[in-house]
Amino acid sequence: RHLLARGMERVVYFKQETLVLASIAPLFDALATAPVVMTPHLPFPLRGPDAGDREQVILQSGVYNVGVLGVSNYPVARRLLDWWHQRLLTHCRHDVPNGMHFEQRWLDLAPALFDGVQVLGDPSFNIGHWSLPERTITRDANGAALVDNVPLRVFRFSGFDPDAPDRITRYHDRLSWDSLGEVRRLIASVREALFAEGHAEVRTWPYAYATFDNGVPIPTVARRLYLEMGEAARRFGNPFATAGEDSYWHWLRDHAPGTEVPRLWAAVHTERPDLQQAFPDLTGAGAAAFMDWARHFGVTEHRIDGQWLQSALSDREASNQFGRRQAGGDQNGRAEENEHVGRKAGGTEGRRTR
Repeated sequence: RHLLARGMERVVYFKQETLVLASIAPLFDALATAPVVMTPHLPFPLRGPDAGDREQVILQSGVYNVGVLGVSNYPVARRLLDWWHQRLLTHCRHDVPNGMHFEQRWLDLAPALFDGVQVLGDPSFNIGHWSLPERTITRDANGAALVDNVPLRVFRFSGFDPDAPDRITRYHDRLSWDSLGEVRRLIASVREALFAEGHAEVRTWPYAYATFDNGVPIPTVARRLYLEMGEAARRFGNPFATAGEDSYWHWLRDHAPGTEVPRLWAAVHTERPDLQQAFPDLTGAGAAAFMDWARHFGVTEHRIDGQWLQSALSDREASNQFGRRQAGGDQNGRAEENEHVGRKAGGTEGRRTR
């Protein structure tokens, strides 16, 4: 959208795992008359006993591979990009049961919703692990890569890890190293290029939106809760901020209404029938038992940092307790500590649910 707004007439997007090996003129030629050009994962049916299963994976991830996408400066292309942008603001995630595979699956609707969208069936584009071993990769006399005896224009290294060079993708183990043939040379060349451009350093960079501003990782359930709130979430302002009682961080750590557990853990409880059966009451002893489960098993099963075991209410109580101790209230403080330790040691450590 940005490039079209700056006056570019034709724009082709390549995702980061893409290797361009030959002229992409057919793509630009198609954009001379088409507002949008998309490329499919599969230009023809797969073969073999597992063909149906593999095609089902394509149905789940998207008919079209957004690793290669072309747009021209036509009104219909701008409308498609605006529509796509709006959908991705809140629905760009991996949620196959709900019909989403990040940004890609939305484009399955594009040919029906927008006139003039062209599907480029050129089999020399968008070769990847999903179309192997059906596609035959060779070299011509000059060493140029071919696919089924025509120039190989674009190869996609989706799921390739340069630190595991004997695997073409992390998504499955269907393709052995020996079965890859000439593709092994492509893997070696792209790996060498990645390390030459600083992969060893870049791989250590953290994801910029993985944590709150205090460094605590954001659990998946916290992202889901924020999304479900819709426009109401705007009241928190910056969703990554932790300062102030009006922050999203504080809201997650406060007790959920009608319970004595933090909202984040109450959400985990809500999405799991087994937990609801094991811990039907989230007040009093029931809340303590559930949080004991969270401490011993929940943090691992849901990949939630241990800091989420402490609620915002506990923070305030700890602060108040510190003040009482400073004023000479040590005896009460020790009594509260002993009660907590006794509950932890003799509570529900043996109650485990999965």
